[in-house]
Amino acid sequence: LLRPPRLIGRELESTQFLHSNARLLLIKAEPGMGKTRFLAELCPQDALWLKGQEGLENIPFYPLLDYLQTVPKLPDLGSYQRDLARLIPERFPGLSPTPAEPLTAKTRLFEALARALSEVKTLVIDDLQWADEASLELLSFLLLRSKLRLLGTYRSTELNGHLAKALSQWQGTGTFEEISLLPLTEATLRGLVASLSQAETGPQLFVAWLFQRSRGNPFFALEILKALFEARVLQQKDGIWASSLDTLTQDYSELEAPKSLKDAVIRRIQKLPETVQRVLQVAAVAGSGFSPSDLAQLAGLSEWAVLEAFEQAESAGIVTETSFCHDLFRQTLYDQLVPLRKKAFHARIAELFADTLGPVVLADHYWAAGNPSRAGECYLEAAQAYKRKGLHSEAIRLLKRVIPKIEDETFTDLAELELISIGVELEDSPELEGLIAKFEAHPNPEYRSLALNNKAILLLNQGNLQNATEIYQAWLNLPLAFPEDIKIQQLLLKAQLEFYGGNYEATLKTSEETLELLKAKGLSIDLANTLTNIASALDVLERHREAKTYHLEAYRVAKALDAPHVQIAIATNILWNAMAASGVEEALALAEEALTLGDYAKSMTLRINLAATYVEQGELMRAEPLYSYITEHSADPTLLAIAWARLAGFYKQADKVKEALERSLKFCFETDFRVAHIRVGITVLNIGNHEQIQKVLPLLKGKIDFDTLTENELIAALANQGLSYPVEEVS
Repeated sequence: LLRPPRLIGRELESTQFLHSNARLLLIKAEPGMGKTRFLAELCPQDALWLKGQEGLENIPFYPLLDYLQTVPKLPDLGSYQRDLARLIPERFPGLSPTPAEPLTAKTRLFEALARALSEVKTLVIDDLQWADEASLELLSFLLLRSKLRLLGTYRSTELNGHLAKALSQWQGTGTFEEISLLPLTEATLRGLVASLSQAETGPQLFVAWLFQRSRGNPFFALEILKALFEARVLQQKDGIWASSLDTLTQDYSELEAPKSLKDAVIRRIQKLPETVQRVLQVAAVAGSGFSPSDLAQLAGLSEWAVLEAFEQAESAGIVTETSFCHDLFRQTLYDQLVPLRKKAFHARIAELFADTLGPVVLADHYWAAGNPSRAGECYLEAAQAYKRKGLHSEAIRLLKRVIPKIEDETFTDLAELELISIGVELEDSPELEGLIAKFEAHPNPEYRSLALNNKAILLLNQGNLQNATEIYQAWLNLPLAFPEDIKIQQLLLKAQLEFYGGNYEATLKTSEETLELLKAKGLSIDLANTLTNIASALDVLERHREAKTYHLEAYRVAKALDAPHVQIAIATNILWNAMAASGVEEALALAEEALTLGDYAKSMTLRINLAATYVEQGELMRAEPLYSYITEHSADPTLLAIAWARLAGFYKQADKVKEALERSLKFCFETDFRVAHIRVGITVLNIGNHEQIQKVLPLLKGKIDFDTLTENELIAALANQGLSYPVEEVS
């Protein structure tokens, strides 16, 4: 009864499974239909099994975390080791996690996880209805980027929003298939009873009664049988099942069967000793991840008593080792607890394990214990931790889920301010702008300060320099005594506003003031950025030798912090400096080193600058692959315009030259950045046809504010067409 010897009535589904070529194959059914048993019988023995857990849907990648933390050896992750270290730092004690770069952190983490699973041939995720949204997105990523066979199960009666969304996406991939496990027929149920009782066939009248009560649900049928045996209505003698009604009944209607599956489970649990019931109740509230010693503290028993209780519960077929045989046992136990006892258990868990539980799990226990204030603090802590790890989307999802739940004005304000801080690092949205507007008029000046800071950054990112400057000034004018950390952020923003406003001397002065404050605080990303800000201002002021010193110091700081995305951004600036000053070989070596650190937001820009340096050095064979890579992998119109223009200059066939120039012009008109206009313009003037030249000339009007070398190139290209510089009128 505890485990039927073989699958019954699943021949068609088994054949469908064995003949399926789908990369992602899911088994769906109502609870109790045997989804997990079905997969366990048919999937490869070396499959990696993961499991969703009810109540842990808010923890990103939860099904995978235990495996990653305990697997003896991980495959070679290359430069992605730092990205995985952000998710599970305890696995890499000697490695500083990569500071998260919002634009690429999620993609790089997915790649790191895919590499961590590269030696797994078959991955099974049981109970997908309880998987978090990040895990479902990872499955989509694996479906597209790896050869891994993916299997899973989910309850068709508990389909949530994000699983429904994922299923809809997978339907269109052409590599997805579902198998539905339907209730057993009366005939197959008879086969199950025959198999269990080791008879040739199941008794027809009794099976008809059992089928009517169980509705063909195998788990429910087994629970009814267990209940009948425990009540001694059914007995086994000499290997034969028998009932005292067998010779008297017409349809077994005299038998008293549980009205529901819960009734069957409750009857069995209530027959256990009180101590066993108490341990099972505590285990149902605690969920997974608790040891016998933990449960002993919660139940107020000795560890030995807890172990004995588990032994008795295992004999009754309710638990196996330290987990429930079926989630329905845990759910039934939890639902049967009176609210007061539930709250007491949740509060006790939060009190005893506040230092060891993750902030989301701890918050959920506080919430269930009736302590929304403490729960809110933990949810905010969790969102901030996700943000530090680069899991910005997960932080936003968490906050949006809990804001409506915790009806507290202070928590709502703090959570929405956190949403603003996270959102500004990702991308602009009407929702984000609406939140900022709400706090601009907030009576609390500290909240207004946070809103104005983020609004200024958002406006600057949008290229709206004038409005960004006005908001920055409003921020400074708030009636607040700003702490030093906020003053540093104000100075960093001021330097950016001055630089983009063309006030380079002011940029230099502000950045030097910031540098003095930062030096006392040790190495930091802000320090690296300030050093490179000084260097960039010096470069524009044509003080290239001074700039080089700051550039290299900024790179040293970023390298010491093990911050590859910052190293890449600084290496890009170093190359421009080298073109105007000296030491190109040193800059090239440093840029080539930075490019091996992985793909980040500035990696494509580094490739474009590295290729340009190769061109200046006459090494066209080294430049061409970099430009080709950009045309194949970048979505940035500025970089695409430049790359296609450069490739046009390399091609020999007239048709390829014309096509490359057309593509460069197309992307040139999709960007406002003058660097793309000038680079495409120079190439079109040198090798383009009359129509292409007329098309690009409007973008070349006026003087350019780049380096002298590029300006001289443009002057020469215009002269080749009999045109003077600067271009004033276009006929």
